[in-house]
Amino acid sequence: MALGGVWLALAAAIVACLFLIWWPDFYTGTVTELGADGTRRAFTQSISLIEENGPQIIAVLLVPVALALIALGIVFMRAQWRWARWLLWGVTLLAWAFSILGSFSVGLFYMPAAGLLLLAALVMPPASAPVEAPAEAPAAAWHRDRR
Repeated sequence: MALGGVWLALAAAIVACLFLIWWPDFYTGTVTELGADGTRRAFTQSISLIEENGPQIIAVLLVPVALALIALGIVFMRAQWRWARWLLWGVTLLAWAFSILGSFSVGLFYMPAAGLLLLAALVMPPASAPVEAPAEAPAAAWHRDRR
């Protein structure tokens, strides 16, 4: 179930990122121009997030996607990593911090992904102790004990 939650979080982060990149009406405002004859003309203008902030904003928008990818790697490697559950909690807290700190701009769009990461962290089972192989095969031990 943790794996499913992380996959859904990754999908939600990708959808939010693509939506924010291609949404043409992220910023809407009224612009007033002063004409050569002294008249004022007001009109509404809408621009995208990239038009307002430049292409470097894409790196910021990809942070939650990267966090979801890291969480996916953690869930896949949980059998080998003793601290996988704590790492997943750390990534989840970073995703929530991004969503809350950026809530006045793009953070709210990533809250579903952060919520799904929280769900995955809650249901992820703790790491089990590694299983050691027996020193000898059971049949050999049985024959040895019968002698």
